[in-house]
Amino acid sequence: AVGHSAGYTHQGYAAVAIGYGAGYSYQSYAATAVGDNAGRYSQKCLATAIGVNAGEESQGLDAIAIGLSAGAINQQAEAIAFGYATGQIGQGSKSVAIGTSAGTTNQGPNAIALGAYAAACDGHDYSIVLNASGDYLDATASGLFIKPVRYTDVQDETNDGLMFYNQNTGEVRYSYILDGGSF
Repeated sequence: AVGHSAGYTHQGYAAVAIGYGAGYSYQSYAATAVGDNAGRYSQKCLATAIGVNAGEESQGLDAIAIGLSAGAINQQAEAIAFGYATGQIGQGSKSVAIGTSAGTTNQGPNAIALGAYAAACDGHDYSIVLNASGDYLDATASGLFIKPVRYTDVQDETNDGLMFYNQNTGEVRYSYILDGGSF
């Protein structure tokens, strides 16, 4: 433990705490906390928190939080948060959040949020949110959420077509044929 109040009380075997208040209280076996207040309270075994306030409170077993306030409060077991304020509050177990404010609040278990503000306010269980818009995109149910999906007013024979969803195979397909006729 290196830094004022780092590893202050109940620091586990082979744990590393570097920075003011890093690993302050109940840092478990082989946990790593680097940065002011990283892994500050109740960092579980083999958890990694790198960055100011990363994994600050109740970071789960084998969880990884890298970035300012990543996985800050109640990051569950085996969750991954990478980037500013990712997985910040209540990131579910085995979920992944990458990008500024991705999976910020209440990202469910086994969910994926990629891109800035992907599932920032709601990342439903077992959902995948891909966001390249710069706006908030949340998952209100399990499923795949993508933004933006590009629309053009003018048809381009080589790039445009109709999109269909096959509920039996779960596939999204494109075509230039509608009810047997080409367009």
